[in-house]
Amino acid sequence: GNSGGGLFDKKGRVIGITTASISDPESKNIAQNLNLAIPINTLKDLLSGGGALKKESPAYFYSLGILEKNKLNYDAAEIYFKKAIELNDVYADAYIEIGSIYYEQGEWDLQLEMFRKAVKADPMNSDAHYFLATAYEDLGRYESAITEYQKVIELNPTEKEAFYALAVIYLSLGEKNKAAQIIPKLKELNPGLGGEVEMLIGRVK
Repeated sequence: GNSGGGLFDKKGRVIGITTASISDPESKNIAQNLNLAIPINTLKDLLSGGGALKKESPAYFYSLGILEKNKLNYDAAEIYFKKAIELNDVYADAYIEIGSIYYEQGEWDLQLEMFRKAVKADPMNSDAHYFLATAYEDLGRYESAITEYQKVIELNPTEKEAFYALAVIYLSLGEKNKAAQIIPKLKELNPGLGGEVEMLIGRVK
């Protein structure tokens, strides 16, 4: 298909596109024009012949929610995300997006609740654990945040943001040795972040 603009998450990763034309591989004709934000996993499914993005589907409402959220229409976005969850109560990405709306609104407890639901919906989803960790950080619950960041790393050993956040928490708790143990792996993944942690350790008395 022919894609349009990219759609990115908080970490700067591509999670979808904003327009697409999906072609029928047999007839070589355009089978469907999609003019909304398509989650990248849904797009992969479409391109591999896994079906169409149907109206009234969870992915459809999730996509509408992303569009509204990108326009900062949080109330409308939340309605769409909740509609997606009504249709699929284990739609982890929808819980994550609602949690991120609560973050923008400073609703720390509600944010935590949504990210917990995301983890419960999909325990193997490293992003769900990552955002749950950030929610614990926002509430000053650092030991719980550490547990979640460790889970992120277990699920995705290349998640540099989790290694960095973990090192910073250890430093804030005065555990320099634990922070130092993270540096070699972090430098391997991102020399700049690894060097930053090393510099911070050197400045901590």
